[in-house]
Amino acid sequence: MTLKKIMWLGVLPVFAMTACTSLDDNSEWRDDSRDIKFTSYISGTAHRAAGTNWDNGDRVGIFMTNHGAGLASATASNRQYIADAQGNLTAATADDALAFPESGAAQDFVAYYPYQTVSGTTVAVNVTDQTSPAALDLLYADNAQNITSGTVNLGFDHQLAQVVLNITADATIPTTAGLSVQAANVLTQGTFDLSDGTLTATTSSTGTVTFNTNENGTQATAILLPATDASSITLRFTLDGQTVEKALTVSALEAGTSYSIPVRLGNSGGSIYVQFGSATINPWTTVTGGDIDVDFNGGTTDPDPDPQPGTETTIFEETFGDEVAKKDNGYWPSLDETDLWTSTSGLTFTDPQQIGGGFSYSNVSIRQTSTMDPHAWLPAEKESQMKIEGFNTTGCTDLTLTYDIAANASGEQSVIRLMWGDTEITVPSAAITTTNQYQTVTITGLTAGVTSLTFISEKATNTAGYRIDNIKLVGTK
Repeated sequence: MTLKKIMWLGVLPVFAMTACTSLDDNSEWRDDSRDIKFTSYISGTAHRAAGTNWDNGDRVGIFMTNHGAGLASATASNRQYIADAQGNLTAATADDALAFPESGAAQDFVAYYPYQTVSGTTVAVNVTDQTSPAALDLLYADNAQNITSGTVNLGFDHQLAQVVLNITADATIPTTAGLSVQAANVLTQGTFDLSDGTLTATTSSTGTVTFNTNENGTQATAILLPATDASSITLRFTLDGQTVEKALTVSALEAGTSYSIPVRLGNSGGSIYVQFGSATINPWTTVTGGDIDVDFNGGTTDPDPDPQPGTETTIFEETFGDEVAKKDNGYWPSLDETDLWTSTSGLTFTDPQQIGGGFSYSNVSIRQTSTMDPHAWLPAEKESQMKIEGFNTTGCTDLTLTYDIAANASGEQSVIRLMWGDTEITVPSAAITTTNQYQTVTITGLTAGVTSLTFISEKATNTAGYRIDNIKLVGTK
């Protein structure tokens, strides 16, 4: 929906230089290249309209400006970049490609999705056509600021609201196929100012939006403009020529929030009726809303006031600093020899493999290359681990871990295993096909109350050498 990598160096001193040369022949001081590499993530990706992170071919617009100058003074405006499924962004054309200025001046970046022609710093918003909800899912990133070099990791947040109706029927309804759902009295148009992230609805655009309903009529989805007061919005269900209209069961539509509402259909005395279950709010947290029963021939019961969602909090974020130097002996510092940590104070970084084996240093090292900022290096054909502990997840929901991973040869991202406390968690399988090019791993659904995270590299499976960067853990409180 900006994490840096942690890697492990570890060989007997007499062989250390040889190992570094053969497994990491790019690990020298960075060059003067000014080209910018963009990666990205989407906050709360489990609730994106498309149901995934990025789709291959998604197009975003990127602005670059001198740090603190404001978007109106952008040095590059609305450059078009194309995303792959891992969130890597590539310039659509040579003319779109961005580079850091030769002066070395720090830059700020603003980005949005989906790409469109922009008037100044304003993009148009129109949710009338729900044929492709993902194309309406306005995303905005302004987290990348005061950057002079290296990879720019853009964090996109949802700016609209999503309503998902999960529809079931009792035995009196033979099928929900053919069901049509509309939302009436909604604002359908507006503008979004990229300079400050402000969405302004067009007050004269009140109308009706038809939900995107699947073929079986079991789920209907709509992307809507945020509304502080949603009490006037009604849902209109039409099936087999009968229509029932009922009030939306949430009191407000908040930006970046997905509202999941169970809907049950039935037929009583020849009239279709609709019953709503408790609404679940997913702004990266889950909150139960009020219940409401709806009948075509009866009245409505107003929902209870909707509980407000929690706030997404960064529990820790490790980027390994801006520069790392080799030691006097020419080797990169190992995990136990450095204090480069940029994360929240109070955390510790250790190698259980080193401690358990009684070794004098960790096989994990912190290094950089000519094109890659400091990161953790887990060398090929070595046993190594990196344990981060001391963070607090008590009381958190929707815990999400993201990190960047690259390999020194073709590889597989799941080769580097993860322990969440004392429990191993599944790393999604994905091939690494391009040498030393980062891709982002996202893991959701982590349990609360855990205080440690361990990256594990095994001699038998790590045959390439892996880089870990930009480790970030977020949760909602």
